[in-house]
Amino acid sequence: MAEAFPEGSPQEKAGTHMGIYLAWIINNDLIGELYSDECVAEIGMVKERIITGRTFLINECDFCLTEEEFNDEGLAFTLYYYSDNNLNNDKVVKQYLMDYAEMFIKEPMTFWDVEDTWENYDKIKPVIDERFRSWKVVRKIYEQNEV
Repeated sequence: MAEAFPEGSPQEKAGTHMGIYLAWIINNDLIGELYSDECVAEIGMVKERIITGRTFLINECDFCLTEEEFNDEGLAFTLYYYSDNNLNNDKVVKQYLMDYAEMFIKEPMTFWDVEDTWENYDKIKPVIDERFRSWKVVRKIYEQNEV
């Protein structure tokens, strides 16, 4: 999906797509208990748009997303929409990355050229919102049929 990270580029550019997603997680109260307890001020700074999700990712999450970053619902959605564990198939192109690329990647721009801005967050937020709403509907139907 994404081309190799360009040699010599600032490392933080590799976290823009993760940071935008993490900001969405924070703004939808899907952040894990560890962070909601220990990073109250920092979460508030994301919600108030003082810092970006990428800044939170770098400063609080050691530049990676793990299960700890999500509450139960956030993790379930992330496994469905974003994670490498999607469908237990490592060849599946993740829907989030497809949505991100479709939204932002226009020639000659690359995956790594997307700016870490709230304007870009606002562009993709409605797409993630819709994916989340659809996932909740399907999940509810699935859970009802399991009973």
